Amino acid sequence: MIIKKAIATIAAASLIIAPLSANVGDSMDRFMDDMGGAANVTGPTAFEGQSAGYYSLGNVWTRFPQKTTNIANLQLPSAKAGCGGIDIFAGSFSFINASEIVAMLKAVANNAVGFAFSLAIDTVCPECSKIMQEFSQKAQLMNNLNINSCEMAQGLVGG
Repeated sequence: MIIKKAIATIAAASLIIAPLSANVGDSMDRFMDDMGGAANVTGPTAFEGQSAGYYSLGNVWTRFPQKTTNIANLQLPSAKAGCGGIDIFAGSFSFINASEIVAMLKAVANNAVGFAFSLAIDTVCPECSKIMQEFSQKAQLMNNLNINSCEMAQGLVGG
């Protein structure tokens, strides 16, 4: 009986000593690597500088590669002649291969993720989307309220 209690105590202590942790950043990196994208996740931070206090609520940054592909390309024949000589081009035609079509379809699917996220917010909570847009506009206006010491001095001295 004492041995069972000792084993149970050791097992419980080992669970406390080795806590489980979920690393969201690594999981996000693996997910983005599989999709051909890149991601960065940071948590909230606070920093006191010499002239101001800085607070960040964290961020999630994702990027997906964009691809532009010509399905086909046609160059018509042409001829130019002059004092310097004659140029004749017989024309050309090209088209993409199957692997390039597959790569293009993957890029389309990857780029749809960001658009789908925005559309999901608009659909699930249109009021939230509207509020986020309003806050974004107000933050932009607030960020444009810069004070330039030179301009202020010119206004004071010139006035």
